[in-house]
Amino acid sequence: TDRGKPYLLVGNKGGNWFVRSNLRDLVRWEKIRPLVFINGCHTTQLTPERALDFVSGFVQTSGAAGVIGTEITIFEPIAVQFAEECLHRFLFQKQTLGEAVRGARLHMLKNGNPLGLVYIPYALPALKLA
Repeated sequence: TDRGKPYLLVGNKGGNWFVRSNLRDLVRWEKIRPLVFINGCHTTQLTPERALDFVSGFVQTSGAAGVIGTEITIFEPIAVQFAEECLHRFLFQKQTLGEAVRGARLHMLKNGNPLGLVYIPYALPALKLA
């Protein structure tokens, strides 16, 4: 956050800052409604009001079908493991988002890693590819 406002920085320091107020100008999905997977540190760790404001910005303002992010700091190897497992299930096995997230969490737990639980999907569990 910057002064309490959540944002995403894309690219190097001079890159675009995505905040709720400029999402409509930078990103607008009208026909295809993607699932936004923000795989970075503290991507959903905000006060409930701020998290809802940021997430709803992608959903209401930009037209995303939903958003997935993390609650705590997550290191890259773990982030990659969860993302690959979850997205493989969602994209290739055609599981619903709820099934894919649950399956990825259980896969990580079987390998002794509970950190799949830090991923929070802000989307309908029944969301799936058309």
